[in-house]
Amino acid sequence: MTVVTGQSGVGKTTILKSLGFASVYFADEFVKNVLYKKGHPVYGKIIEMFSSLKQDEYIDTKELGPILFADKSKLEQVNQLIFEYVAEWLKSLPGGSIVEMAAYMHLEELYKPFFGKVVLIERDNKDTSKFNHIKDDFQPIENKQIKYDILIKNNGHIADATIELKGKLFENKSFMNTY
Repeated sequence: MTVVTGQSGVGKTTILKSLGFASVYFADEFVKNVLYKKGHPVYGKIIEMFSSLKQDEYIDTKELGPILFADKSKLEQVNQLIFEYVAEWLKSLPGGSIVEMAAYMHLEELYKPFFGKVVLIERDNKDTSKFNHIKDDFQPIENKQIKYDILIKNNGHIADATIELKGKLFENKSFMNTY
């Protein structure tokens, strides 16, 4: 299994969706749509931990995010809370899957054992994207060095980054039968 990671706003989701592979999965979507849904035990525990959150069908990640990223200990608490569920979800995915996982999920500490390859997407020119500019405040891991096997630079040209990622994935012939 391969993980694609990087900070918020570098284009991970857009690049992976552009690939058009059936075996691409998104950890954030799993967390938002399953774990943060009313009725799931994680939902109840987060509402208990952060009583100021409005209770709705789903936890509003735009409301929760700034709380977590302002206090790394709270972020760590939530990461520990969701870990067992995300780990089970990862185990259930087909072999050879590509999983997008944001850097805030503590890839090395918790999830590295699940992945054979780590792809890091970075962006140097953050000002080229309004999303990056907005998300600059939500970078929970400053100057954290992520150990990676493949580095993709997305400098605002999604098509170029997508082609580069596809080429890097297919350089390794073991990927050829996966997609």
